Amino acid sequence: MVEALRVAELDHDYSRLHALADRLALPIDGWLAPGERELIRGIDFDPPPGTFLKSLRAKATARGVRLNGRATTGSVWVRPTLSPAQKQRRERFPERYPGWADRWTGHVESDEAPIRPWVGAETRTSVTARHPSSGTR
Repeated sequence: MVEALRVAELDHDYSRLHALADRLALPIDGWLAPGERELIRGIDFDPPPGTFLKSLRAKATARGVRLNGRATTGSVWVRPTLSPAQKQRRERFPERYPGWADRWTGHVESDEAPIRPWVGAETRTSVTARHPSSGTR
């Protein structure tokens, strides 16, 4: 890193600095690509999962993508989606979205993708098992 800064400053050669920046850049486009994925704290990101998810949602919104996501203790599950209206807008006005490629049309989830843990209300049987006398909480 020091060498890249020295060469940039003294020789006005910014190629090493650009290479360093590319290595340090977050793969936001990959995280916001179609499909569901789990991003793991300590590997993909370092801040608390809730904070990271909030930041990633802001990045998705800036790109016109809706981010369905959930923070867990040590990870974040994300599933980016592109609304039909956004897709139509991008196709109708390509000059506003240079370099945009439609990655959502025809996207099929991989069978090897990790399965997102289910989160929802408890089943009636688990509630009655804890409170057998009343059957309610």
